[in-house]
Amino acid sequence: MNVTRYSMVALLSAMMTISGPTVAQETRIKLPDIASSYSANLSPQQEYQLGNAFMQQIRQDASLVRDPEVDDYLNALGHKLVLAADPQPFPFTFFIIQDPTINAFAAPGGFIGVHTGLIFAARSEDELAAVLAHEISHVTQHHMARAYEAASKLSLPTAAAVLAAVLLGVGSHNGQLGEAALVATQAGSAQYQINFTRHDEREADNIGMQTLERAGYDPHGMPEFFQRMLKQSQLYGDQVPAFLLDHPVTTARIADSEARADQYPKGGIKDRLTFHLMKERLKVITASDPQALLRDYRRVEEGPAGKLNTAQRYGYALALTAAGQAQQAQALLKRLHKADPDRIAYRIALADADMQAGAPSQALEEYRSALTIYPGNETISTYYAQALLNSGHTSDAEKLLQTLSSASDRPSADIYRLLAQAHRKSGHIARSHEAMAQYYHLEGETNSAIEQLRLALHSADLQPYDATRIKARLKEFEAEAKKASKHSGDK
Repeated sequence: MNVTRYSMVALLSAMMTISGPTVAQETRIKLPDIASSYSANLSPQQEYQLGNAFMQQIRQDASLVRDPEVDDYLNALGHKLVLAADPQPFPFTFFIIQDPTINAFAAPGGFIGVHTGLIFAARSEDELAAVLAHEISHVTQHHMARAYEAASKLSLPTAAAVLAAVLLGVGSHNGQLGEAALVATQAGSAQYQINFTRHDEREADNIGMQTLERAGYDPHGMPEFFQRMLKQSQLYGDQVPAFLLDHPVTTARIADSEARADQYPKGGIKDRLTFHLMKERLKVITASDPQALLRDYRRVEEGPAGKLNTAQRYGYALALTAAGQAQQAQALLKRLHKADPDRIAYRIALADADMQAGAPSQALEEYRSALTIYPGNETISTYYAQALLNSGHTSDAEKLLQTLSSASDRPSADIYRLLAQAHRKSGHIARSHEAMAQYYHLEGETNSAIEQLRLALHSADLQPYDATRIKARLKEFEAEAKKASKHSGDK
């Protein structure tokens, strides 16, 4: 849930009437969350379509973390919780936005975003799981149903842009949409809005806690995270964490969640090393200054408080690689790997350090070895394919990526992006365009996918059996684009 979601109905209504207001600055008012009844005017398919359009806008307006390993971790955690929640007619997608503020939000169609700041703020995996379970509950309980209904009156691109503007804190590239969002947040009765917010927040807390327990996690992760955020807000005065602006927390709410958590059996999952490893990886891959981060790790390692813990040593090794000191990273990662040989994160990091240290054969062997233990693992295979391409083993990369794209029910877009590179390096231009079309389609950019298929049909190396398949896919994508255009109404 997000403070901007509370203003969704007002915002979507404002978009129908406001032609170009001027607003000096954002006014933060906690507007009501959306009612719990499901909108009969928007089908699950339309809701998911709106979510896809929203994600396309998000990719333009936000800095997404695109890392196979971190992305796989978050989605594995999220889907574990989804399986324990009420069933939904569409798949959920979890993604990370590179933003230091502590926040998370749910969008139509099961798209749930988490800021890097929130992941860094969580001290244990059950705390992160608690936030995800809370957001999942907002989707399963249809708390945004009225917003969906209002959105159905707008064109699909406009509705998606508005959703992106409000859920990103009015960060849309479209200035008029941003101004409309600001005006919309000034509407309504504050007392009614606060009461309404508490109702849906309490329901999301309760359902989320049930989901946590069913998924095997410690339900106390929810009140513990809320309690720490509340303490932080009291310590920093006006510098309230964005999470609390978006998720109003009171001592009564915390006490209620603690009482409910106490009703569940003891012994749920509190924490896992994987969570802390992925926090360190996220810290390294989002660092603006790898050298400065490396100095931070060294200060901890050499400081009076003691040596780095296991997760920090892993992060230190990643930072060494990122800073161009791969040989030192190799030595550290080999020790971590020896102590925990089945840990995928160590194998991937070691292989990457090998590549950066100028030992590609060693890196490729590390990936092959990992795949014998975890055959078909998409994350390992994605890094392996990239390493094969970087070391000139184009044919092997091409075969691996073709296998991955056909073996997975929902292959990631990155697999098709890499497959397009492999095809192009092999001189298979038509197939390269076809793979890029699939990449764009998975990214929600159907028109770009259509353009790639048309380029494929005009490629000199196009084979008759490929042409038949590509024409069929082109027809499918064109019909999809036409349907989306009809749905939007070009209003």
